[in-house]
Amino acid sequence: EQSIRGVLQAYADAYSRLDAGAVQRVYPSTDVAGLQRSFARMRSQRVQIANARIQVNGATATVNLVWQTVFELSAGGANRSAPQTTLTLQRSGDTWLIVNRR
Repeated sequence: EQSIRGVLQAYADAYSRLDAGAVQRVYPSTDVAGLQRSFARMRSQRVQIANARIQVNGATATVNLVWQTVFELSAGGANRSAPQTTLTLQRSGDTWLIVNRR
């Protein structure tokens, strides 16, 4: 469970740095070009994960969490959101990777 929490933190940190490449390292199937376009419209973003509930079933894990974001667009104005999010992770050897987000 600790290694899964590490992946979740790396994922949130990558979004906070507006770093699509770092997102892809923990979520390989992510739409990197789409993220780069989205990040290009932002001046800043801060992401925090709250209320993460992790369920591990063999080599698969499901995480229900609140994805809290505060972001400022390049055009100005701060925005906030905190949607309920479900992530599915798959373990490959000693490494957990995100394989789905909804």
